[in-house]
Amino acid sequence: MITARTKSGGAEVHAHFSDFLIVVNGEGTELIGGTVVDPKEVADGETRGLRLEGATPHALRKGDVIHIAAGTPHQAIEAPGQTITIFVMKVEKPAIEASQAAK
Repeated sequence: MITARTKSGGAEVHAHFSDFLIVVNGEGTELIGGTVVDPKEVADGETRGLRLEGATPHALRKGDVIHIAAGTPHQAIEAPGQTITIFVMKVEKPAIEASQAAK
């Protein structure tokens, strides 16, 4: 999918999907890791929160590619005036791996 951001998003964790982000245009920052503040499970394996604490910032610009492994907290940050367009590929964790992780 293609996503365009003009403002920061909340924190999120996808238990069953990895994200591959390819920056098509613009710039921003992706916070990765850390702890989700005020986490709420919103769907099967999907957690959302207000923000991340203790995350590592990764500056993103046109042409950059970043992989966010399933189960890794992340958050998109846009400074005032920044915009970013990203091609997002979601890759489902193999069922065998997911069932072994649950044990």
